[in-house]
Amino acid sequence: MKNTASGGNDPTVALPTDSGNDPNAANGSSGGNDNSISNPNGSGNSPGSDGSVSSGNDSGNDTSIPSAPSAQTCNPDSIVPPNHTPAALCASATTVRLMAGQHFYVGDVSVAAQNNVLHVQISLLNSVLMSESHVVIASSPDLLQVAPGQFRYQKSYNPLSSLSVYDIPFSDLNLAVGQTVYARVHAVVGPAAGQEGVALCSQETAWAEGVKSGIGWSMYFPIIIAECP
Repeated sequence: MKNTASGGNDPTVALPTDSGNDPNAANGSSGGNDNSISNPNGSGNSPGSDGSVSSGNDSGNDTSIPSAPSAQTCNPDSIVPPNHTPAALCASATTVRLMAGQHFYVGDVSVAAQNNVLHVQISLLNSVLMSESHVVIASSPDLLQVAPGQFRYQKSYNPLSSLSVYDIPFSDLNLAVGQTVYARVHAVVGPAAGQEGVALCSQETAWAEGVKSGIGWSMYFPIIIAECP
């Protein structure tokens, strides 16, 4: 995969590496016929009825996003920069919008493979940060009918983050290039401190855009696994 800088007309974005403040979720192998991704980290979690396992946040740190001050003027329409190009991992990646509060476009979710690893990138837009994110991928939408707290991959961010990448080995799910899988990507997002007039007014739930199904307005989207050059 080639490394490129963001901006201009080239939609290709290099695969970033999470910083020390955004630890990679651990990769685990799923047994039986459950094709969801496993994450063995966390404690006190019990498997759901479909075999999915929740990953807890043991840090004890408060990563909640504070509401904007009452005097702050919030303008969600200004979140998307002019002439915005979606942050795709590469030209062959599956890239969808991340929607907050059902209506506000606050970022991009891009999925692609390289060297037998599936990369899921969450990239937020202008002055929006996330305190946590959750990802689940399966061979059928029927295996995605769980709440975010039961998703196999989870991360929390302290300090808050605008970028996160999950790296999922093919061996976890018996994946292959050209295979069709389904994903739900969820995040808790809010305004960056001091960004008056260009961000959300308060914390919001965000979902990667796709087919509405399941709890509330949650969505999933299909992925045809493609290899980045």
